[in-house]
Amino acid sequence: MTGINIDFPFLLALIAIILLSRSSQRTRAILEVPKQIFDLTAELFDKIEWTEIKGSDIGRVGASKLLFSIFPEIALPVDNSEWDKVFRTHYYRKILQLMTNEIKLWEDKSETPLEILETNTPTTLPSIYNVMAMDARPKRARKRAV
Repeated sequence: MTGINIDFPFLLALIAIILLSRSSQRTRAILEVPKQIFDLTAELFDKIEWTEIKGSDIGRVGASKLLFSIFPEIALPVDNSEWDKVFRTHYYRKILQLMTNEIKLWEDKSETPLEILETNTPTTLPSIYNVMAMDARPKRARKRAV
């Protein structure tokens, strides 16, 4: 496929759902959007992932980073190591659901909204989660100097 084949009304619908379901706090949008947002975001991800630019597919990493740049309230940028070792799935929807479930679990256990722990505002819950997901990647063994 060459170029991104996305219906403009589809993109507008996704944006409208995010805007209409948001609380006054942008940071908490991922926890407050209707669950259909995961289906729509995953559908958009699938269209972007297989889009070809100059002979190469954007791929899963590029698609996740593009979505994060457009929708930082709900999307998560995922690198190859996270896809393969942390999340162990090929489905972006599952990653979004896992992120949301883990954020809820962390907040329930700590009784603290995660965004208040981040002092560099403005931020979103996916950006906070991303730091933790990157830290969960397997560490490479360092070569010792002889």
